Amino acid sequence: MFYHSLRFGKDGQPFYLLKFRTFKKGLDGGLPTASINDPRLSKIGKWIRRFKLDELASIWNLIKGDITIVGCRPDTPDEIATLSPFIRRLVYKYKPGIISPATLHNYKEDELLSAQDNPHQYYTEVIKPVKYYLNCWYVRNRTIWLDCRIFIAYVLKFIKLPYLWLNIYPKGFYGRI
Repeated sequence: MFYHSLRFGKDGQPFYLLKFRTFKKGLDGGLPTASINDPRLSKIGKWIRRFKLDELASIWNLIKGDITIVGCRPDTPDEIATLSPFIRRLVYKYKPGIISPATLHNYKEDELLSAQDNPHQYYTEVIKPVKYYLNCWYVRNRTIWLDCRIFIAYVLKFIKLPYLWLNIYPKGFYGRI
């Protein structure tokens, strides 16, 4: 029912992120990226991911104080190990969060990955650089007002309303990618 995933929080402190299990029993290993068509996903797992319900279990981490509502998403140890020390220091500066500008930008990541021949390679070469560009920008520009705008944008995105007017991305962001 639940899945505990090792992640790193503020100052690089390890913790286990709680998520609802979406993979079939015994198929948790392998690549950390999963498209919506990943054969490891159970039928209910596809549904849970489609509606972003796998993140609801993370409320336990929020209550425990491991994460906040808005902040850089905590990544797996293997993905963190590939980052430069400079980027690692930046993302470890604050507690990780459930939502961020990167999670908004990559809201349909699993669907995008399903269209790729090699989803993990696409994640590594295309999605991850933009994700960490946004994470670094967020850490350098973090304010309570920015966090509020990101939260509101996420709610608007979830109910399929426009949110770009909230200016939660760096100036010229869409011209750079």
